[in-house]
Amino acid sequence: MRPTSRSLGMTLLEMLLACTLLGVLLLTATGVQVQARKASTVSEEVAFHAQIVELASELLRYHLGLAGHRGLGAPGNLQGPGLALARGSGGSDAFAVRYLEERWYAQPELRALRFDVRRDSTGRWNLYQQEEGATRQPAVQHVNGLELTGIIALDGAELSADASLPVDAVAIELNLRFSWGESRTLMVSFPTPVRVVEETP
Repeated sequence: MRPTSRSLGMTLLEMLLACTLLGVLLLTATGVQVQARKASTVSEEVAFHAQIVELASELLRYHLGLAGHRGLGAPGNLQGPGLALARGSGGSDAFAVRYLEERWYAQPELRALRFDVRRDSTGRWNLYQQEEGATRQPAVQHVNGLELTGIIALDGAELSADASLPVDAVAIELNLRFSWGESRTLMVSFPTPVRVVEETP
């Protein structure tokens, strides 16, 4: 008996159908892989941005929040104002802060820092930190704006950013801006009232 085409293997039609199904499966798998890679990239970018926002916020909240602190024991000499503001013409302000930092049983140490925002030599935006007597150092990248938006006075009055100084304040409100377009409102409270003054050149 002569063998039929069915017993010899797949027909041409069945071969074409199998190839088509295989192609659809490969395209679907590739699409899923591309989407997963995109989602992973977006997720990493969001986490990176969140990390920068938190880092800049905590850095400023810590140092500015200690403005005017003279120690828990006998009050020390800050040799200058606790918090000085330099209003910027380009939408970013600068802050000079002085406080006594206490660490365990060590002698309190005077910290005099200045924070401002500017571009580096490559054109990238940074939040800069400068210790008194030292060179300016980039503290957090991708910060392109630091602005005072309000002052909470000792009597509880909410003053605007352009209020005349000096002012005895219990808190200040800042606006932080980032290079990817996000902004963050940051409230910095002081444990004891601080006199905010204009920074002298």
